[in-house]
Amino acid sequence: MEELSYLIFELQGIKYAIAGVLAVEVLWLPECRPVEEAPSYIAGLLNLHGKIIPVIDIHIRFGRTPKPYKVTDRIIIVEVTDTQIGLIVNDIIDVYDFAGIIEATPEYGLGLDNCDHFVTQIAKLDEEVIMIIDIERLFRCSKQIHQELTEGHEEANRNVPLDQINGLRLFCPEATEEDRKIFRQRAKDLAVAATDSDKEETVDLAVVKLADEFFGIDLRTVKEFITIRNIMPIPCCPPYVLGDINLRGDILSIIDVRSILNLPNSKTYTETKGIVIQLNEYIVGIPIDEILDIAYVTSKIIADVPVALASVDEEYLIGTVKYGSGMLAILDLQKILLSPAVIVNQEV
Repeated sequence: MEELSYLIFELQGIKYAIAGVLAVEVLWLPECRPVEEAPSYIAGLLNLHGKIIPVIDIHIRFGRTPKPYKVTDRIIIVEVTDTQIGLIVNDIIDVYDFAGIIEATPEYGLGLDNCDHFVTQIAKLDEEVIMIIDIERLFRCSKQIHQELTEGHEEANRNVPLDQINGLRLFCPEATEEDRKIFRQRAKDLAVAATDSDKEETVDLAVVKLADEFFGIDLRTVKEFITIRNIMPIPCCPPYVLGDINLRGDILSIIDVRSILNLPNSKTYTETKGIVIQLNEYIVGIPIDEILDIAYVTSKIIADVPVALASVDEEYLIGTVKYGSGMLAILDLQKILLSPAVIVNQEV
């Protein structure tokens, strides 16, 4: 992603953002191992494939009253100077390019060295103000805590099941037994060490919604996430070629893959979310209904397209993977966008 792309998330009804290049992974919240005498904003330790990572509750880090965790909460794994920490958030909202809309926050009489001053910039997006968290500042102010927490826990806690730890405070004591089982199972799944072959075969997917269906798009093809406005129609083009937009001075063709996939489409495009896709030298924009998630899967668990997805043209699908309680169809954008019938001459 480009330098100005930011991952937007929600926390207790407020929208924040962090630099997208620092986000390594997004996970459903698992059970974290509490550590006695750690600061209150440390939710615990996460065993992520054999690596111990401290997890920070940003809501508490900002000095607010703790809130119970929910199974719909997420953890963003961020990396600074080769060190990873986890941040608990309520929901992932979007990835957006803030070019030209970022400004500094007032200093409120605080010096730049004040460790409690983590929001140093804001972005005005439509009618909302997005607060940008300086992750490097947050990390610097937590670095000593990070070292103290992980030191001595790497081997001792790596393979010990959470339910065998006695004498420590419970993770999210307000959770129901059913939710606790979900948290615990997620933790067990994440604790499984990844093999070298797994790492080589990992596929990172942007999960998007099109006509009430979930689809995965290989992140290696995603150039950026945008808002599509002011589409200029192109004469004598197929109906799935919606037209061109001016993207910061460059002409970008907008392709509606819904009709190509045989999906219903009653949507108008005065303004919608979109993804800029780059395949070799070919760059296009694709309108989507919603950006839902970033998912990380291994190629060996990608299955054939089931009969249930027969309404979608399976010629343009790589396969499917389990996603939550449903299925995620992975788009073959190479086949869709490099088809001779789809390529649009972008010369003006």
